[in-house]
Amino acid sequence: MNRAATLTLNAPLLMLVAALALSTPFTAGAAPAFLDYAQQQTQQSQAQEKNDAASAKQTQESRQSADNKKTGTSTSQLQKRITSQQAAIAQKDKLIQQLKKQLAATPQTDTAGANEQAALNKRINELQVALSAATAEKEALIKKAGVVQNNNLQQSQAAARQQIQQLTTQIQQAEAENKRLSASFTTLNKDKHALMTQLAATEKEKQAALEQVKALNADKQPLTTRLAAAEKEKQAVLEQVKALNADKQSLTIRLAAAEKAQQAALDQAKALNA
Repeated sequence: MNRAATLTLNAPLLMLVAALALSTPFTAGAAPAFLDYAQQQTQQSQAQEKNDAASAKQTQESRQSADNKKTGTSTSQLQKRITSQQAAIAQKDKLIQQLKKQLAATPQTDTAGANEQAALNKRINELQVALSAATAEKEALIKKAGVVQNNNLQQSQAAARQQIQQLTTQIQQAEAENKRLSASFTTLNKDKHALMTQLAATEKEKQAALEQVKALNADKQPLTTRLAAAEKEKQAVLEQVKALNADKQSLTIRLAAAEKAQQAALDQAKALNA
């Protein structure tokens, strides 16, 4: 509620004090008590005005920064304003009822008192108008809070739908990835089976090769023995050939000497014959 709409209550209270002071049944002992009451009500009214001014300033600042704040914070501020407005309305209504009660208990003794009471009644009517305005503003705030809550709900629903859409997309992507991985797993299993078959065939060939090598090693032993015997026989033959060559050399020398002696004998015989 604006500060202009908050009506000052000091004047009606002072007027009420003056009217009661002019009344005949208003005794001297009762006057100080009512003055204390009026002063107390005035102080309460001033405090309420300060609170309303602070609330109005806070409301204005809240409105200026509403676009930069979250919707939840705006809703909380509206609730605070509604609560403050309800307290102000209750305070003003209580004060109006007290003023009416005091006026009803004050008898009209002269024209001045009647005029004072008429002025007080007018002031009370003004307070009631202000109270109606405050009530209307409270209703507007409640309606605005409902609109904000509805906007919050719509935004929450939109955010939830967006999140659901994102989750749906993620699930679809996960399912596609799972399908791709399943296909890859099936292909890998087929490749694994083929490799295991090939490995078994290779192991079988390896075993056959090992058996063949083992058989060749078994055949190699007698061949090695026979080769050693053949080498030994060859060496013996070579020794015999060497000995024969030595005998041949000796025989060749002896043959050459014999042929030379024979030639000499022939030459001697030829000489004798001549």
